[in-house]
Amino acid sequence: CQIHKMGSKIWKLGFLGASAVAFNQRKSLTVRPTRSRFLLQAEQLKETKEVRPAPRPKYATDQCILVVGTTGTGKSSTIAKYTKQNVVVGDHADSVTKQCQIFPDGSSISNPVWIDTVGYDDSSQVDDAESFKEVLKFIQEHRLLKIKAIVWTILPQERKDARLQRQAEFINRFREEAIWDNVIIIAKQPGSFSMHKACQGAEEAAKVHCNNLEDIRKLGFTYLDDSIPDDFKELLLSLDSEKRKGMLYLTEEEVYERINTAIESIQRPVRVIFEDSECENCGVQGDKRLLSDYCHMEQLFQHPEPLNHYHPKELKSYHPLPTDNYHPGVLKLTGGPNQNCETVKNVLFAMTPVMGLLRDSTEGIKTGVIAGLTQFVCYKLNEPLRFTFGCCGGEENSHGCKTSFACCRTAPDTSGCMYTYPCCSGGPQAVGCTRKFLCCGKEEGISGCEVVCKKCEKKWGTAAGECYKKQHELRKIKS
Repeated sequence: CQIHKMGSKIWKLGFLGASAVAFNQRKSLTVRPTRSRFLLQAEQLKETKEVRPAPRPKYATDQCILVVGTTGTGKSSTIAKYTKQNVVVGDHADSVTKQCQIFPDGSSISNPVWIDTVGYDDSSQVDDAESFKEVLKFIQEHRLLKIKAIVWTILPQERKDARLQRQAEFINRFREEAIWDNVIIIAKQPGSFSMHKACQGAEEAAKVHCNNLEDIRKLGFTYLDDSIPDDFKELLLSLDSEKRKGMLYLTEEEVYERINTAIESIQRPVRVIFEDSECENCGVQGDKRLLSDYCHMEQLFQHPEPLNHYHPKELKSYHPLPTDNYHPGVLKLTGGPNQNCETVKNVLFAMTPVMGLLRDSTEGIKTGVIAGLTQFVCYKLNEPLRFTFGCCGGEENSHGCKTSFACCRTAPDTSGCMYTYPCCSGGPQAVGCTRKFLCCGKEEGISGCEVVCKKCEKKWGTAAGECYKKQHELRKIKS
């Protein structure tokens, strides 16, 4: 029974302790008169003087986690607990954060960096619009344009007041409605031990901008750090860990684990470009209120490569001389006595006396008569002497027996023996009769294939640098 009474006293003590801490924290805040609703004009984003381009960030990420909230809600403390970095934490109502500060995640340089924003709605009397402007310029200059999460630190409050509504509108400006998928509400010192009641006021303020807030991430705890009296801390640490967590008193390790789980549950970051536009002249992208005053002057069409001589038509073979008839064989002398007949005649005449001696005279007479007849026959067989071609036997002045080109003596159906360009009748070594541009193949006199700026001669649609001051030709980029 005594153990039960002691447990009951501890529970009441924890409740009263948390309530007292929360009451003192709220009492210490300076309440300011209600301001007009937050409204950022496009002209207010323009610098009155030239801003030097920021150097490339040394971080291995382009994502950030923004911490937004009223002074005293634990912004700096939350960053210190998660990043393990030395962050100056205030113990009074005056804002410690005078300008945005970056704190890399101590566990990995590739993780999103944390940004402690200018104390929004704080004691430094910084205007709401100026606070947003400072945050916007800061993340742009450091090229941290992807918001992994917005940690919205609040004090427990069941009703939405003007302050929470302005904070919700401040958050919504980063990307209307869609940003709420990346918001984590952290209630500092929820003395009621009820997460729902502690974050109810912030949720109601957020619903004005986004109706679907059923899955919004809500955290709440009191840090078990030096701000809690030692005897009360020892009492809390002696309790069962689950009971202590139920009372929303967490150690640094437990705080880190809960925040990390909430961040890892966010699927994708939100890109911080409020009105995505692109200049058709210089290609610059971004919010029109933050674009450079410089653009390209005027379009100029030119060819990046020089003219080159060429022939518009391909080489074609031809025969310089027409076809004619000719004899492929050589001339030779033909005609005269018949050689066979002359041979027979000579033999018979030679045998005539022999036949008369060897036999009687009658045989000799017969042989002589035959030889005489043979001579007559040979006379008849004799042909007149003449020159003829060996190919066809045609006479010297006869028509040729074959047809060919006179230039090369090839058949009529063969390709030409010489080449020329039909466009100008030039030979294979002739310089081109026409000129065209190497870059695009267009002939001389055709307008340029590349568009550049008339002033700086850079390609149209690329960065203009400080070419010429004029208004951008903008078109909205569909997301």
